[in-house]
Amino acid sequence: MTSTDTIAAFSKDKVLARDHQGHRHRAQLRSLLIGLALTFAVAFTAALVGCGDDTDDGEGPRFVDVFLSEWEVDPEMSSLRSGEVRFTTTNGGTIGHDLVVINTDLAVGELPIREDGSVDEDSVDVVGRVPTVEPGAFERVTLSLVPGQYALICNIVDLRGEERTSHYELGMHTSIVVAQADG
Repeated sequence: MTSTDTIAAFSKDKVLARDHQGHRHRAQLRSLLIGLALTFAVAFTAALVGCGDDTDDGEGPRFVDVFLSEWEVDPEMSSLRSGEVRFTTTNGGTIGHDLVVINTDLAVGELPIREDGSVDEDSVDVVGRVPTVEPGAFERVTLSLVPGQYALICNIVDLRGEERTSHYELGMHTSIVVAQADG
C-alpha cells in the first residue's frame, strides 16, 4: 500500500466515522424531540383534564385523585368544597385496597374498630366507598359531601392462616376537610 493509498483509506475511514456519528446524533436528536413532544402532550392533556369541570362557580363535580399503596392513602388535596365529588382511586401497591369515605368528628386514627382490626362501619357515618382496587388499576365513585371532616380509609383485612393484617391499623387512613361551597 502506498502512502497515497494509506491517506485515501484514512480519509475514507474518517468520512465514514463522521457519517456514522451524524446518524447517531440525528437518532439521539430524534429521540430527544419525540420525548419532548410526548412530555408536552401529556402535560397539556393533564392541564386540560385538570381544568375540566372543577370550577369555582359551584357547578358540576369536583375531582379528587386518591393514590393507594401499602399502608398509605394519599389524596391530592386535603380540603375541598362541598357538593358532588368524584374520587378517582388508583392502586399503586402490590395488593388490593379499597377506599371508604366516612363523615366523622373523630380523629382519623381513633375510629371504632372490630376485633379483626377493621373499622366498625356500623358505628360510623359511611358516605360511600370504592370497592377493592386491584394493583395497577383504578376505580371511581361520585359522592355528595356536606361540610365537615372526613376520614379516607382502607378497611381491608387480609387473612393468611391465623394471621390477620388490618390495612387501617397499619396506617392506611387520612383525613380531608370539606368546606361550604360558595354560592
